[in-house]
Formats: sequence, structure tokens, C-alpha cells
Amino acid sequence: MAACTIQAKRAAHALASAAHAPLAGLTARSQPAALTWWTDLEGAAASPWPPAEPVALAIVLALAMLAGLATAPPPALAAAPTAAVPVASSAPSQPRAGRHALIIAIGDYISPAVPPLLGTDYDVDSASQMASAMQVPAQNIRVLRNRDATAARIEQEIAELNKRTQPGDRVFFYFSGHGSRYFNTAASEQGCVEALLPADSVPLTNGRIASLLKPISDKADKMFVFYDACHSGGILGKPLAVTRSLAGRRKLTPKFSPAGVADVCTKPANIKTRSLSSEAASAGALPQNIVMVSSSRPDEVSFDDEQGGGVATQAWRDCMLHDVKDLDQSGAISVNEIADCAQKQMEARFEGDKQFGVQHMILGGNAGFVPGWMAAGNTPQSKPGATLAGAAPPAPAAAASAAGAAAPAGAGTGAAAAGAAVVAASSSGGSPAVPAASGAALADILAQSDPRRKVTIGAASKVLRIGKDALDLSVTSSHDGHVYIVLLGSDNHSYYMLFPNDRDRNNAILAGQTLKLPRPQWRITAQGPMGTDRMLVVVSATPRDLGVLGNNKSGPFTYSLTDGAGRARLQWLLSTSAAVTQTECQPGAPARDAVRCSDAYGAALAEFTELP
Repeated sequence: MAACTIQAKRAAHALASAAHAPLAGLTARSQPAALTWWTDLEGAAASPWPPAEPVALAIVLALAMLAGLATAPPPALAAAPTAAVPVASSAPSQPRAGRHALIIAIGDYISPAVPPLLGTDYDVDSASQMASAMQVPAQNIRVLRNRDATAARIEQEIAELNKRTQPGDRVFFYFSGHGSRYFNTAASEQGCVEALLPADSVPLTNGRIASLLKPISDKADKMFVFYDACHSGGILGKPLAVTRSLAGRRKLTPKFSPAGVADVCTKPANIKTRSLSSEAASAGALPQNIVMVSSSRPDEVSFDDEQGGGVATQAWRDCMLHDVKDLDQSGAISVNEIADCAQKQMEARFEGDKQFGVQHMILGGNAGFVPGWMAAGNTPQSKPGATLAGAAPPAPAAAASAAGAAAPAGAGTGAAAAGAAVVAASSSGGSPAVPAASGAALADILAQSDPRRKVTIGAASKVLRIGKDALDLSVTSSHDGHVYIVLLGSDNHSYYMLFPNDRDRNNAILAGQTLKLPRPQWRITAQGPMGTDRMLVVVSATPRDLGVLGNNKSGPFTYSLTDGAGRARLQWLLSTSAAVTQTECQPGAPARDAVRCSDAYGAALAEFTELP
């Protein structure tokens, strides 16, 4: 190792003197992601890096590999698109104290004029599984069912839910029962107002529900609302015998009650109504903070299966827990992907039926919302049927420590040695990422941000000349917090945690403050390849645990590969408070510190173009 260290130092000093010379043999096609940027490493007395002129990170990194100081990032290789990846299980979902659920399921109505729904007990179990997958602890799940779920009691439970919810928490609101419409020309130009039907048949309109939920959405980080009901009459009355194509002549009941409804409001088509999404928007709710799923379109019937519960609920549950695929390979599962899976399952269930057509789910609000931390499998060959994961992120790929590991037998020197290490790191992390997947992970992180926490990125220029222009950033936040800057280089192969880094760990920011970055102890100059670099800036309410990314280093910066595990780790890191395991953040803690335990963050995304 000593001889290797001396050899590395000699080579480093030789290359440092020629740092501005053409990099022979390192073309854009084979350059590591670190070559996207140069860093000025002056002023670090304890650093093992040569303190001469600005040196290309990849060159220094290759030499450091010989000395056992670091691992090099993988080369930027073109990757062919791969198939959608099934969800992979790493651990059961970890309950979070700041997660809450209110589940309402009504099958037994007080009025005999309202048809019973025999499957709603199954819906309670299904919705409870969904809540658990969203990390809601059992003690934070409240269930209201059947005749107990009167209009007044529902309003009371929503008020209690508001009291329990603290800023930065997440909330799941589920309703299974009959929907209805009533005639009111003052409320709608069509005269028909959509409503949920409580056990006492006192309708709760979408407008009323939106106003009840608004105080919660005003402070919650995210609120997820699921309606398994319908507002269209369609075929009304008694349960419907179902053909064999729908599983052994089981009965399906339309989840719409005609009791007391004007004929004009039972028509299943050509009725313009205001959905919960539009009512919530009118009430001032921010679309990015709310997700609303309706089990059918306004002119369709939703069905209750007496032996399984709501058809839509069953499909959503199965997709959310094990059947969904990470379509964009972002490393997490969004409600848009769950909805796509659930719709396909319902279509398969009704395929070939000559009596009934399939119902179609409606997704409103933030379609990019990730309801629970779900890590995608690393390879297209991952087996489906695994459960949602939430206890911990995927383990980082093994990396050399500061002491270093011996180079593989037969490894060459310089870039060749670095290449040998690259193969090992890449094979442990899974298949290479397609460029779109790397960017999709950043889009997912952005979709989970709280728009009330405004983050602004300023730049002297977003067009940088390779080898000439330095990065010059400013970051401003509307809230106190902690700044994290992630760079996805133009090769799309690695994510770099540019800030904080080993040279500059002070990432605190005050509300209204503007941080000028980089600071003097670390400066960055663009160095190709030509293309677009994406930079995500996150300002989180609480610190994050950078150890999640592992100890892969490129100079002072930690990096993670953009394979499936890397994308999942990055999402977990930025969306999870470092205090997640602390006693005061656990369910049932006597005095939960909502600020210290908050996962909330603001975020902004910027692009920089590198040109010759």
C-alpha cells in the first residue's frame, strides 16, 4: 500500500502541473460523471488531494484509488431503456407519529329506503392496510362505520382529526358508502349537487367536505382523500347478479342511493357538477398538498362487491401493497402509478362482461404524491408481489473506506485502476439507469415538497462555458431550514450532494436569508461533457442523514449512483427527517416535537447548460 501511495502522489503532482492540458484518452463518452465539474481544492490542509491548480476530479479520484483514498464514480455509459420495475420489499412499513387516518365505511343505513352495501366491512380492513402502508400507526387510525357515521358524527370526527394534526403531518381520509345528488338551483347552475350520504341520509356535499378538511390541509404536509362512492344513478335499486366473468356470480351493488333524489339528478350522463377537487381549490387548498381519488367518473356507477368490498378499493389496495410497478423508474411509487395499476386491474375484472362496463377512477390534485416510502426494485427481473417498504432505505453499495482496499489483482494504474473499481461498484448497485429515470427521481422529490415553503434559486448565468465559467448560485427560502443541493450531471449516471460537503457543512438558512454558493473553500467550474445539468435545491425543516447515501466520495462531495437503489436512497434521504428514529418522534410519544420530527421541505429545480 505504501508503494502504491508514493506512486499515486508522484502521478498526482505530475498531472497537477498539466491540469489545463487536453485530457488525452478521456473522451466525453468515457468520462466519469465527476468530469462534468472541476473543483478548486485549495485551502484544505488536512486534505489528501494535491493542492496545486484546479484539478479535474476524475484524475485526482483515479489517483486516490491507487492510494486507497476513495472510490471513483462509474463511467457515463449509454443505457438502453428497461421495462417497468415491480416494487421490491426491503422491510415492513415503519409507523410515523405524524401520520393520521380517518376511515368511514357505511353499509347499514338508518333509512330502509337506502340499499345496504354488504362489502363495506371489507373496505375497513382494506383502508386500514392502505393507512398502514402510508406509515400511519395503528393508534392514529380512527374508524367510523355504519349507523354511527351520521352527518354530525362525521363532522365531529373531522374536527378531532384537525386537533390531532400538527404542521408538517400527513393525513389519509377514506370514505366508502353511498354517494348521492340533490337538487339545489342556488348551489349549481345544473341544479344538482354532489354529496356523500351519511348513515342518517343528511347529505354532506363536496363543498361542505372541502370546508371541513381545509383547516387540516392548511397545516398538513400532504392530505390524501379517497372516495369509494358514486354520484350517478345508473342502474339503481337491488343488488345486481353478476356474470361468471365477474368471479362466480358474486353480487355488485351500485354505490349510489336514489332515495330523495330528483330524477334529473340520477341521470348518469350530461350532468356538470363540481368535484371535490374543484371545491377544495375554491376553498383555497393548494393542489400540490392534496391528492383526491374518486372511484368513478361523475357519470358512472361505482360498485360494492359483497364478498370483497368496493371494486375500486380492492384494486387500489392490491396495487399499493404489491402489484404496482415503478413505471418511470424514479425509485419511488406515486399515486399516478398506483392509479394506472388499479385501473388496469378493474378493466381486467370487467373484461368480456356484456352487462356492465368498467368504472374509471379520477385522480385530482398532486398526481406525483408518494403516499408511503416505496423503493423500486433494482432490475427488470425483480419479482412482483413484494410489499411496500418503509422502515429503511436500501443499503448503500459497498465503497472503499478512507483506509482503502487493495486494488483488484491485475489492476492497472491511473484510469485503468479506477475502471476496475467502477465495475465492482456498478455490479453491486443494479442495472444502469435510463436518463429519464434519473430525472424522474428529482421530479418525484419536487412533487413531495410543500409549496408554502418557497425556495428560490438565483444564478449569474445558467449557460456555462466548459473550462471557463464558474458556478455562481444564490438560494433564498421563505422558512428557516437546512439547504441540500443535489446535482445530476449531463451524463445522468450519478447524483452528487454538492452541499453540504466535506469542506462546508454549515447548511443552515434563515427565513428570507440569501445564501451565496459556492463559498470560498469550494469553487466549481464547468468541465463538460456538453449538455444539461439538473440541480435540485431542497430546504428542509429538519436536518437529513447524509449517511443514507453511503460513503462514495468524489473529492469533498458524496455521490450516489442513479440505479434503482440509488434513486430510492436519494428520495428517502431528502424526504425523511434525521430524527425519524428518535424517541420523541415515535408513535405514542408523550410529547411529540412536531418541528424536530417534521419531514416537510420546500424545493426548486434548475437546469444549467454546458457549452464549449
